[in-house]
Amino acid sequence: MKGPNELAFERMIRIAEVLPWSSREAIYAGLSRIILEQIMSTSVSSALLSIESDEEVGRKLKILVKSSLRGAMETAEVKLTHSDDLVDIYVDAFDKKHSRTRISSTGDKCNWVMGCPGVESATFRGTRFEPFTRLDDDHIFPTSRTGRFAEAGLGQKLCRYHNIFWKGQHIAFALDDFWLL
Repeated sequence: MKGPNELAFERMIRIAEVLPWSSREAIYAGLSRIILEQIMSTSVSSALLSIESDEEVGRKLKILVKSSLRGAMETAEVKLTHSDDLVDIYVDAFDKKHSRTRISSTGDKCNWVMGCPGVESATFRGTRFEPFTRLDDDHIFPTSRTGRFAEAGLGQKLCRYHNIFWKGQHIAFALDDFWLL
């Protein structure tokens, strides 16, 4: 029997997938990233509890998180194909300093992974609603996630709400579908 949270979740998915700017596939793409973010960020947080000094914390974190994640995947009988690289991405995003490069992009609407009808509009400039009507040039793969993992020069349009409040705070939304397999 399904509990109330599972039923609520299913109802929310059914509503979200019929919105004209979204789709079932887009909703699952976004939800997969939210769950990946939960797995990776809490694994880093848990590993930090075992480290007693900040000396070589990045190296120690990678070892602990990779080991913990392998155990969880074994228990769940599920394998994230790129789990070791994902650990590197998450730890490096916090452990290393990254320089920002300017990017340009084309388009006239928000390209949020789960769908968004956001477009540029001067009507709400300077108001609390501006993030929904202001388009930013966004690094598809932020500098902190580039190198062997992604190309730094790719750009897209995102409304400021999704760019700053979602993607800017959650590494998983900067990852291509490839990383979720």
